[in-house]
Amino acid sequence: MSFQKNSVVTIVIIALIIATTLPLGAVGIIYYTNERHQQLAALQSTLAINTDRLAADLAIPAWNYDDGQIDKISEGILNDRHIYGVVANVNGKIYVRQRDARWGIKAADKEFPTKGLIVEERKITLSNNSLGSVKVFATTKFIKEQLERTLVFIVAIIIFVDFILILSLYLVIWCIMLNPLKKIEQYALAVSSGEGEGVTIQDSGFHGELESLRGSIEKMVGLLDARYAELNMSAQELRKSEEFLYNIVENIPNMIFVKDAADLRFVKFNRAGEKLLGYTREELLGKNDYDFFPKHEADFFTAKDRDVFSLKHLVNVSEELIQTRNMGERVLHTMKMPVFDNKGNPQYLLGISEDITERKRDEQEIRRLNGELLQKMEQLQEAQEELVRKEKLAILGRLAGIVGHELRNPLGVMNNAVYYLKMVLTEADETTKEYLDIIRQEIGNSLRIISDLLDFARTRTPQRRTITVRELIDGNLGKCTTPENISVQIDIPGTLPVVNVDPPQMGQVFQNLITNAVQAMPNGGVLTISARLVQRSTFEVSGSSSTLNTQHSTLDADFIEIRIEDTGEGITPENLPKLFQPLFTTKIKGVGLGLVVCKNLIEANGGRIKVESMFNKGTIFSVILPFSERGSE
Repeated sequence: MSFQKNSVVTIVIIALIIATTLPLGAVGIIYYTNERHQQLAALQSTLAINTDRLAADLAIPAWNYDDGQIDKISEGILNDRHIYGVVANVNGKIYVRQRDARWGIKAADKEFPTKGLIVEERKITLSNNSLGSVKVFATTKFIKEQLERTLVFIVAIIIFVDFILILSLYLVIWCIMLNPLKKIEQYALAVSSGEGEGVTIQDSGFHGELESLRGSIEKMVGLLDARYAELNMSAQELRKSEEFLYNIVENIPNMIFVKDAADLRFVKFNRAGEKLLGYTREELLGKNDYDFFPKHEADFFTAKDRDVFSLKHLVNVSEELIQTRNMGERVLHTMKMPVFDNKGNPQYLLGISEDITERKRDEQEIRRLNGELLQKMEQLQEAQEELVRKEKLAILGRLAGIVGHELRNPLGVMNNAVYYLKMVLTEADETTKEYLDIIRQEIGNSLRIISDLLDFARTRTPQRRTITVRELIDGNLGKCTTPENISVQIDIPGTLPVVNVDPPQMGQVFQNLITNAVQAMPNGGVLTISARLVQRSTFEVSGSSSTLNTQHSTLDADFIEIRIEDTGEGITPENLPKLFQPLFTTKIKGVGLGLVVCKNLIEANGGRIKVESMFNKGTIFSVILPFSERGSE
């Protein structure tokens, strides 16, 4: 008789095998475990006895230093095949006996590997005198072989008993239960295949409850035939209605989907949804949002779904992003509504989504074009302001040249007059001398402003000559007034190459930078002037919020960098980009041309200037000058 997969016959056979094998297997395991434990315990006990006897036998030979007798006694214990080896340490000397590959006995000059061996160790004593120690190693090799034979025997017994019990039980169960059930199965197969009309279950072999089951099945099949005819007519009408609704849903251009209310898994999808998401219906149905979309998107969709059931009405999601398989990220306008059963319990969630990606892109493009238009307008306004500023600066330059020349001579006369008055009024009171000093200082400030105006209006061509950096700094530092509360530190190596610049022009630059640094530290501080040689380096001149550079792009050469560093108030980030703009100043007294003139003079001498500053921490002006190749040689 052929058995079908998962048939009652197969289940009964498997149950009989399990019911007989498990108890017999448990008995076999207990017997095997007990036998193994007893044999290992016997081996351990025998090993302990042999070790004790060996330690006692070796005491007198060890006392007499009798090597031959020690070897003989050590070999004697190896007559027991379970003993693998002996290691005796007698009077500082090692005696080793062990098994060879054929299980013979051989001497060794060092101890052997002991992994997997059982060991017993005893001290060798005579009259309370310690003469050494002995270790005896036993192997479980023969016990394992004996246990393997025992295990084979147990398995054979279990298989034999299993076969007898299973065969006997199966014959009894077949006659009483399985044969009648097989007839019921054949009848059921005939009915399910449409061939059950006029077929009955053979009544031979049925007893008790199985006989009642046979009659009930035949009666139930008759009732089902009548009911099936009625349902077939209703199904045809329902199928027409479903086809009508299906065609409507399939041809709607928007995505339509239905989710189960319990776990929000997709149960329906139309053709537009497949096209939009890029997944087939077979891939979508039975899955939820987390199976297709990134976690943050799935979390959003799930939260909106829960809102639909909690609010119990339509939820309108004006915009939601969704990651599709073939079209990338899309923007949807989705409406979700709950579907309830007759008792008001939520059954499904119906969703209708419209792809508004193209509409959103058009809106973004309009906003982008508007932004570009505003940007162009701002750029045009800035260009107009820059043009006006340049025109004003040009007028200011011409005016500065005229005014500077007209005012410099009178101021020179006034300065000479003050000098003459100080010479002739040597006995004047202190107030008169103080006011003469004030007049002279103000004349000096005015002359410096006029010089800045003239330098700004027209920078003369530098008259270059070679000069050391130290001479350049020392000659101009002495011309600057440094208060006592400001410490000056100079770090200029004497090995630096000379620079080829116009000394008066660069002197004006360094006097201006040193004066600015001193004025930035009204409460005192540290003024550091340092210089270094930078070889084969590219000096980046792109502007940033903390560094203002010149209009040039790069300086790819060897140069000398001179740094004027103060620990003063620093420059705020918003003022830093304006430092080299004409007429910009943060001082009460000043017209904002000093740094502009410095920048022009440095660039006229082939150099660059940059500034770094941290507000309330200090400022560093760096003057970068090319050095003279002739001087360096």
